[in-house]
Amino acid sequence: MRLLALLGLSVVAFCTVVGVGSVVSHGSTLGLASVEVTDSAWGQGALWQNAAQALGGLTIGVVSMRVLDRWRYQQRLERLQRDLDHESHERQTLETSQRSLQLQLETLEEQATNHQRTIEALKTQLQERDRLLQKERADLEAIRTDVEQTWDEQSALQGELSHLRDYVAELEAELNTSQSNLASLLQYQPKPTEAEESDSETSELAIAGAFETVLAAVETAEQQFGDVLEIWDSARSAAAESQFGRPSEVYQALRAIAEIGRASLLAKREGRSMGGWREGFRAYGLDFKPTEHQVTGSRYGSDRDFRHGGRKQRMFKHLTLGKNNAVHNLQIYFELDFETEKVAIGYCGKHLRSYGWAS
Repeated sequence: MRLLALLGLSVVAFCTVVGVGSVVSHGSTLGLASVEVTDSAWGQGALWQNAAQALGGLTIGVVSMRVLDRWRYQQRLERLQRDLDHESHERQTLETSQRSLQLQLETLEEQATNHQRTIEALKTQLQERDRLLQKERADLEAIRTDVEQTWDEQSALQGELSHLRDYVAELEAELNTSQSNLASLLQYQPKPTEAEESDSETSELAIAGAFETVLAAVETAEQQFGDVLEIWDSARSAAAESQFGRPSEVYQALRAIAEIGRASLLAKREGRSMGGWREGFRAYGLDFKPTEHQVTGSRYGSDRDFRHGGRKQRMFKHLTLGKNNAVHNLQIYFELDFETEKVAIGYCGKHLRSYGWAS
């Protein structure tokens, strides 16, 4: 636009100069003097010269303006190129940063996946540890219960040991009394003749060797010693189920119970002390227990509740025959009743459950 404006001004100036020259050269037509015409001719040459100079200057100005505009345009192009190069560089930088961020994102996602797997593995380990801890707690609780039970049993054993020590002291004190009472008892019995002794021994041996079952031995003892023995229903039932292989020993044990029971009842009637039963049964080669272990009494006391008719009584006095199995082991539980003057045989059968014994 600036170039067009300059060009237009140049044309206008040129036309103006030409027009003025024409007016001067044709002065006669307008009625001017010849002198004036001569002066106009000179002035016309000067005007053309000035017009040429003006036109040349204008052309130079136009060319200069064009060169200047071209230079400015070139500068603008270079600036735009620099801006474009800068933007291209920034774009490459951004693309590089984007790729780097993408790689970092993928790395972080992979790490997150690995961390998730690690967390799941840790959860599994924690669950397994909790399960093991619960099992260990249960085991510790069972151990604690066993320890408490063992401690209670130990306390019970200590109490029973103290009781047994006192009982042993009493037995030792009664030993002499029992021996003297036994001698006194023998004095009250008439001495049999040799024939009677021979017949009695022969009869007892025949009876003792004639039993095929424990029940037969019990029934025979009931017939022979019915004045002092009372065979309970529970004893009869246990004897019928017994597998004890030596029924004659059962008969001999019941005979010993009957004889010691008679001696005790006689001593009671006469108002004197019979002494300890342990020594009395020891004379017959029998192991007598006046009571049960404290743990046995608390755990298995109901096993020693025996019945006869409508009666029920818990008995702890007992004899144990044989060894530790059903065929070679048998127990007899009994109690002396001073009111009925009878020895109640509550049980005669296999070994009952007790502390330290698996029946």
